Amino acid sequence: MSDTLEHRVGEVTLTVAGPDGRPLAERDVTVAQQRHAFAFGNIGFDFVDLVGGADVAALDRLGALWLRLFNTATLPFYWGGYEPRRGSPDAERLARTARWFAERGVTVKGHPLVWHTVQPEWLLGLDLDEVERLQRARIRDVVGGFAGLIDLWDAINEAVIMPVFDNGDNAITPLARARGGSTWCAWRSRRRAPPTRRRRWCSTTSTSAPPTSA
Repeated sequence: MSDTLEHRVGEVTLTVAGPDGRPLAERDVTVAQQRHAFAFGNIGFDFVDLVGGADVAALDRLGALWLRLFNTATLPFYWGGYEPRRGSPDAERLARTARWFAERGVTVKGHPLVWHTVQPEWLLGLDLDEVERLQRARIRDVVGGFAGLIDLWDAINEAVIMPVFDNGDNAITPLARARGGSTWCAWRSRRRAPPTRRRRWCSTTSTSAPPTSA
């Protein structure tokens, strides 16, 4: 019977050297994996309130459990939660949380730059030109402001359903519907921001079949 893990193992010869570069003999050596090439990710939303908060014990407990399993964290940048009051973004708390993860070797991803849901109330009622201007400015400000700390972003969330979304008022669906390829503004605006390593187009929707009659 073949070994199903054969593709994941191999042989290697190592030379253990001291600070002076000379090989060490008759020594006990502990080998431990520090990082994995695969991104094991989970949300880090719960840490936003804990990092820098009063309940240090809760942060330590959750952090110990989380870091045992994951090496990539997603932090929330939903516009309505990030900037519920115009001109007052929640940048400090998110930067503090992202820094906490980064100091522990965790890759941080921001989610999302553009989405038609979780919009700030103050965006409703503005004309399309102003909505697009503000959306572009948000992308540049967020990506540029967090450059070096967060270099991985979900640029657009649920782009497929965005132009036809009808479950609640928002300012982005009319923009996407009226200007066709306007969702590309996230991609283009992010590219004009300071360069980062990676960006993602995130489009996940759910569908359900209509009820059948008895």
